[in-house]
Amino acid sequence: MIIDPDEYQDLSPLDTYTIATPYHSPLKNVQQYLQTCDKMFENKSREAMLRFMNDAGMTYKELDRIIKDGERLVAEWEAVFEVDGHGVFFLECKHKVTEVSTSLSCSC
Repeated sequence: MIIDPDEYQDLSPLDTYTIATPYHSPLKNVQQYLQTCDKMFENKSREAMLRFMNDAGMTYKELDRIIKDGERLVAEWEAVFEVDGHGVFFLECKHKVTEVSTSLSCSC
């Protein structure tokens, strides 16, 4: 089934779609790229937040960003900060790739 670009807004996040094109990299390669790129983005975001709080002279304590119930992972953030007089802040980053280009000369 071919989905027209005008119908993209109707796609369900509960369904899995397959891209059929000779120029599309295998999903496992794309996933590795996204994970690496996301981690770099998350680290840069955390560092930017630390710089901002330091430059603003804020008093803060960085808390554990991973919450577990025994061995079971309950939640994970890029950073968690307890800021004096302001409460606890959770840093959650979302990274969206809007364009991926590959060389047409590569053999897939």
